[in-house]
Amino acid sequence: MNFPLMQMRCFSFIFLISIFNSTAFADGLKNYFPKNEEIKNWKQADTLKIYKGDELFTYIDGGADVYFEYGFKQVATVNYSNKENDQLQVEIYEMKDSSAAYGAYSFYLNGEGKKLIAGTDGMFFDYYAVFWKSNLLVVISAPVPNEKIIPVIENIAGYISTKIVNIYHPPLIVSKLLQSGITESSIKYFKGKVGLSNIYKFIPGNAFYFNEGVSFNMPETKVIIFRFNSDSVSVNQLSEALNKMKESNKDAKFISTDNAFDYQDFKANQIKCLAFKNYILVTISKNDEIRNLNIEIVKKVLN
Repeated sequence: MNFPLMQMRCFSFIFLISIFNSTAFADGLKNYFPKNEEIKNWKQADTLKIYKGDELFTYIDGGADVYFEYGFKQVATVNYSNKENDQLQVEIYEMKDSSAAYGAYSFYLNGEGKKLIAGTDGMFFDYYAVFWKSNLLVVISAPVPNEKIIPVIENIAGYISTKIVNIYHPPLIVSKLLQSGITESSIKYFKGKVGLSNIYKFIPGNAFYFNEGVSFNMPETKVIIFRFNSDSVSVNQLSEALNKMKESNKDAKFISTDNAFDYQDFKANQIKCLAFKNYILVTISKNDEIRNLNIEIVKKVLN
C-alpha cells in the first residue's frame, strides 16, 4: 500500500531511513519502527519488508531512478492499524549520506504544510508527514486525509526521531538559502538529471553537468543553481551548455554576453544562464526587471 504514491507518482518519492552507528547497523532498520502498542491502540498490520539496492524497482512502480541519483541503499516499510481499521504506512529509507536524505525530503515539500516536530526538519501535509535526520528520511502516510489520526502520525514520527542518534545540517548551499529567508517549501535539492527534469526540462536533458543543484522560488522568478568545483569549470560548463542547447533548439534565439546567455523557452519564459564564481545561475521569469533584482540578491547569498 503506497499511499503517497497515488498522488505523487510523477516523482514517486517514498522515503528512506538509515543507520548511524555500528550497533544500529547490526540491528537493522526494523528497530526504528514502533512495536505493537508502543503507540497506544495501534499495532503492525503486516510483516515488515525491506528492499535493498535494485529491489527498489520492485517496490516503486516507476520513478526509482531518482533515488539512485542520491545514493539509495535500502528502504523498510510496514503498515499499522487500529481497532477501527484506520491504517497508516511507515517507510524508512537509508540513503548514502545526509545530503541525499535532505534531497529526498525536499521533493516532498509540495504546497502548504505545517511544521512537524521531528528529525532535523519535518513537515505535515494533508495525509502524510515526512522528516529527515542524519542519512535517513521517514514518511508516515494515511490512505486519505483523516484528522483524528494526526496525533498518531505525530507520535510515530517522534518515536522514530528519538531512535536516530546523529544529527546533520542541510547541504551548505541550502543552509545559505534558508538563512537568507528563502521559503523552505520551495527549495528542491537534486544530484542529477532525473531530479532536475522534475523541476525544469532543459533541451537537451544533459545540457548541464554539475556536482549538485538546488532550485527555489523568488517573486515572479524560479531560480536554479548548479554548483561546480571551481570558477573555471562553471565558465566551461556554461559554454558547453550553450552549444548543446543551440544544437537542440534550432528555432530559439540565443543572445550571448560575457559568461552569460539568454533565450526564450516554448512557454514564453525568459531564461538567463550566467556563470558566477563556481556556480551557474539560471533564472526563469517573464519580468526582466524583477528577475535582474533577484539575481543580485542570489549573488549576495552565494558570496
